[in-house]
Amino acid sequence: MSNNTENFDYAVKEFIAAHKPECINTDWFDVQDHMRTEAHYQEDGRRDIEVRGHESRTGNPIVISWYEDCWQIGYYILPFAERQTRQDWTVEIVYDFDFDMTIDMAIDLVQEDNRHDLVVTEWRDGQPYQEVDIEEYLECA
Repeated sequence: MSNNTENFDYAVKEFIAAHKPECINTDWFDVQDHMRTEAHYQEDGRRDIEVRGHESRTGNPIVISWYEDCWQIGYYILPFAERQTRQDWTVEIVYDFDFDMTIDMAIDLVQEDNRHDLVVTEWRDGQPYQEVDIEEYLECA
């Protein structure tokens, strides 16, 4: 079971603690909203937000990170029998943080773009967690 809420709650506490007290007023500043809005997405589900040096307790920039669930789509452009070059054998990888969008994209990749050996993998806490049975969704599409 993923502990995204715990990861995020801990990151919020770290973010507040990393600031000089005069640089962050939690009475009027919604830290959670700010972090969700301003943090950068990394492909493995990690989110990063920086406390600028002039606002941090140390005087140096501090990066606060946490993980959110995401989904990875891996596929090949060509079918197995037609792959010859290194590029042909290089898997294409796409990440998304929205499950429904990921499934829609996977269906389009198979049905409209004719992609091959497509696999959808759920990521939790920055690591592959489990594969999603895309066949079930393809049958319903």
